[in-house]
Amino acid sequence: MRDDEGYVSTWYDYDYETDNDSTWEYYYTTLANNNNDIYFTVESYYMEIIPSECHRGNVNYNDVNGSPTTENAVANSIFYQVKQGGTRLGKVWAYEQYSNPVIVKAGQYSAGTPIQISVYYEYYAADYGREYTVKLYSKDTSAYIKDSENYTNMIHMDGHQPSGFTYSTYSV
Repeated sequence: MRDDEGYVSTWYDYDYETDNDSTWEYYYTTLANNNNDIYFTVESYYMEIIPSECHRGNVNYNDVNGSPTTENAVANSIFYQVKQGGTRLGKVWAYEQYSNPVIVKAGQYSAGTPIQISVYYEYYAADYGREYTVKLYSKDTSAYIKDSENYTNMIHMDGHQPSGFTYSTYSV
């Protein structure tokens, strides 16, 4: 972590989707300068938070040629790419329990121009909700990640507001 260098996290929480539609979702951020490296991740369930038995099984779908295909799904996967204009700055494909970053070096992106983060969550045989967090780690404290309707959804689970805690039996 580079917190001691002035880096901060901002994020967008995508929550509560229980359908099995795997679709592209688009997010945007704009940075005030391009003097520092920036880091993007898309994070979901960590290894074995959802037991493996819950997301194994045969998945039926049409492949890229439209042919019916059956595959033994081991785990859900996430593909995401970071683009600015027509230039791809990085891409990652990984099983959902891994959080591999896209690192964009200082000077490789333009200040004041929106950066698009495109996320495709390949949702296989599972009965739990499709949730993930799109995260930016940068020195720009004015940068936020917004969805295609220009909304943020940055839910805190550490006591800050807006809080993801809605009910607790613990006393304060």
